[in-house]
Amino acid sequence: MMIFYCQCLTLVLGLKHLVLGQGPNPGPNPGPNPGPNPGPNPGLNPGLNPGPNPGQKGLNPGQKGQKGQKGQKDQKVQIYLLWM
Repeated sequence: MMIFYCQCLTLVLGLKHLVLGQGPNPGPNPGPNPGPNPGPNPGLNPGLNPGPNPGQKGLNPGQKGQKGQKGQKDQKVQIYLLWM
């Protein structure tokens, strides 16, 4: 019975809303603009060119590294293993 009553009430209120309309406007605008701009520009350009050339290239690139040592020869062992 209670559910039927709630459904009828909802239906009646819904029809009333459709027949009568929504009513006047809810109100004026919420208010003026929130405020002026947050502030002036953050600043001028960050700066001019970053600076002069980073520096001159070095003269001599450097000396060549030393040659590695030769490995030991194990030919006798290899031949012996192949023979087996």
